Amino acid sequence: MYRTGDRVRWLADGRLEYVGRVDEQVKVRGYRIEPAEIETVLTAHPAVGSAVVTVTGEGDAARLAAYLVPADPAENIPAPGELREYLRSRLPAFMIPASFTELSAFPLTPGGKIDRAALPDPEPGRVDLSDRYVAPRTKIERAVAKAWADALGVDRVGVDDNFFELGGHSLLVTQIVARIRAAGYDTSVGDLFDRPTVAGVAAQIEAHLAEARLRSAVRIRRGDIVPAVYAVHSITGEVAAYAGLADHLGEGQQLIALQERGLVGDDRPLRTVGTMAAAYLREVFQLQPDGPYLFAAQSGGCYIALEMARRAAAAGKEVGGVFLMGPAFLGARDPGSRATDQETRRLLARLDDAIQAPPGTRLSPADEDQLLRFREPDDRIAVAVREGDKHGMRIMRAVTINGLAYTSYGRSMHRKPFDGRVVLFMPGEDPQEIREQALEQWRAALVREPEIVDVPAEHSTVLRGDSARVIGTWLRTEITRRWRR
Repeated sequence: MYRTGDRVRWLADGRLEYVGRVDEQVKVRGYRIEPAEIETVLTAHPAVGSAVVTVTGEGDAARLAAYLVPADPAENIPAPGELREYLRSRLPAFMIPASFTELSAFPLTPGGKIDRAALPDPEPGRVDLSDRYVAPRTKIERAVAKAWADALGVDRVGVDDNFFELGGHSLLVTQIVARIRAAGYDTSVGDLFDRPTVAGVAAQIEAHLAEARLRSAVRIRRGDIVPAVYAVHSITGEVAAYAGLADHLGEGQQLIALQERGLVGDDRPLRTVGTMAAAYLREVFQLQPDGPYLFAAQSGGCYIALEMARRAAAAGKEVGGVFLMGPAFLGARDPGSRATDQETRRLLARLDDAIQAPPGTRLSPADEDQLLRFREPDDRIAVAVREGDKHGMRIMRAVTINGLAYTSYGRSMHRKPFDGRVVLFMPGEDPQEIREQALEQWRAALVREPEIVDVPAEHSTVLRGDSARVIGTWLRTEITRRWRR
């Protein structure tokens, strides 16, 4: 007696029926697979008479290959796409073969067993996943298709072919990404998993190219409902504070923030409310070519949002509303402030030089004191500036530039009042005197009486806690009621 490794079935009449080998377990991409399990499922298909599943290739290139004999010699086996769909409902994805080869009969050994070594190589060429091959149409689609074909070892790939149904797997994804990037296009692993067709990946690359040209727009909350809410940065130039507000918007509603230029890299800051509004508006029109447009902002950013709305309306665009949260106001002006403005501009020039200088370069102690004169010593921005941190310096530059820009715009905004809908979210915990001064300034800049919504906050906390919830819920209801189609 000796162990043969054959797996047999003992029939009622005492005969042994050969059904496979016990040592045929294979390992493909880290998964241990019994080919006999796949063969059993395949032969359960009414059009398949018999099946053999084996492994072709080695290492990361290893793939499952199925060889099938039709149940009816006069008919062909089903199309690969149909077989994959059939298997997908019965087996995990890692057990679905990458190729299906039709044979009239299997090669046999002298002992009558299937001679796996004599099985032909899977037919080279494209796996036919769809009824009609659609060739790549654009330069980007051609680059993606070539990267897939080279990595998968097929002669052509159509725009609607699915990477994973072609035999692709997670270990090949990084190779695909590297090949596409080598061709000069930006893509990511997530892009391929999100849209695993050539057309899908190409569309993602196109979106990356378009967004690369957007220097200020930051998608805080993605969605498909139009119009989106376009929210202008705070006095620091940052937009992270809008994340809490976005949490209270409705499903599918978008919030796109506009970050100040000059906070990252070598991008240069804009110096006036007018230039900021014009630059941000170009990006808004790129993202959403047609109105209505919804503009929002907090504190001093409200000046920019109002100017964006004014310019959009002047260009013949429909403005659905301007939503201003804790709008800033100028208050009393120091008679000596003009000289202060001039000195501040000279200080900004020295700050620019420090930002462009090698890491660790600091301002002089006198300049630091002048720049940080209104900030607490333990303020995060003040600490960063005193440590020579470049990002801290960029934020402080934004604060300083915006202070000058807001003051200049605030003095004259009443000369060209905006004729459109404006909603003022007023902090209910601010002193009444400050509230009245703010309302007086903003009413002078508007043709129509603004709508006023009180929120439970102080000016500095209008985008936090209950106040963010109230504003977000109000916007959600408003967008759903007026614009959701």
